[in-house]
This record gives sequence, C-alpha cells and structure tokens, in this order.
Amino acid sequence: MSKLKQVLQLHHSGVSNRSIASQLGLYKETVNKYIRQFKGLSIDLQEVLQKDNPELEHLFNGGSPAYVDKRFEDFSKRLPYLEKELTRKHVTRLRLWEEYITEYPCGYGYTQFCFHLNQHA
Repeated sequence: MSKLKQVLQLHHSGVSNRSIASQLGLYKETVNKYIRQFKGLSIDLQEVLQKDNPELEHLFNGGSPAYVDKRFEDFSKRLPYLEKELTRKHVTRLRLWEEYITEYPCGYGYTQFCFHLNQHA
C-alpha cells in the first residue's frame, strides 16, 4: 500500500498528523499537504483508496497520468494471481516474471515488474 493511502487511512482513524509522519517516516508538512488536498477533493475516502497508485499520484500531484500504456493495464489484471502465487512455497518473483514475459513479451522488464508488484503490496 502506498504511503499516501496509509496517510489517509491513519488520518481517518483519528491519528494526529505528527504521529502519522513519525510512523511512516514522512515530514509532517508532507502529511499536512496530503490531508489538505484530500479535504479539497470532495471524494469519499473509500473511493480514493480503491484507486491505483498512478491515479492517486495524478490526483494529488497533478501532471499527466502515469502508466496510460497497455502494459500497466495488462499487469494490473494479473496482480491478484501474482499475489496468490507469491504465497506459495518456492515461487519467486523471478519465476513469476519469466512466466509473465513469456505470455506478454512486450511487458515490463524484471525491475519494473518488481517495482509495480511492490507498489501494489
């Protein structure tokens, strides 16, 4: 889960901004900024938490949305399977990536594959 989602959840639970910053290793002003932006969005917390990280980054930081390419769409569809497989014994990220790249040759390289997998977890 991204730090932004964690900030919003903790704030919703009543944790102070200073405590959130300490727990997540962020600057207090960064936490304050995220909370101010969230309050200005007029969107329900659950709706925000269901968004993918690139959408959240776009929502809170502006700019062009990240990952508008087909690789991310394909990868995000595979995430439930990948998470389930990672809980099995002797299944590694490398093995999953090899399976992924065989099925989708134009997909992410190993480093990007792991990055996106970590972002989702």
